[in-house]
Amino acid sequence: MSNEITYQFQIQLSNGSLADSYASNALYSDQTKAAMVRNVLVVSGAVSVALDLGGILPAGIPGWGVFVNNDNTGSSAYLQLGTNDGTFHPFLRLYAGQQQLVHLDNIAVNALASSGSIPLFYIIYAE
Repeated sequence: MSNEITYQFQIQLSNGSLADSYASNALYSDQTKAAMVRNVLVVSGAVSVALDLGGILPAGIPGWGVFVNNDNTGSSAYLQLGTNDGTFHPFLRLYAGQQQLVHLDNIAVNALASSGSIPLFYIIYAE
């Protein structure tokens, strides 16, 4: 089979007289390993933590990740997502309510909260 993963992207801007929009047609990706994980991880503390992949997605398999900062406290705290090889290397910052689709070349992802305890909802599809 092919094109098991389908996604679209849309963004709109409306700020007074400044307006813009962009929407892609459906985009497709093949899934060669039938695997996924869907989880909520409460991230807290000053050390990054690895996302629980449920043992079904070994590191090194590319995939698609959907990440959502589920903080509803109204704070300005944020989550960072990144890799950790002994040093945390962030590649994404999400403030409360923000979400992002990311293509991952390496499934091993860590999360770090700027302060407090922040729930991170995520879905990762192996590719």
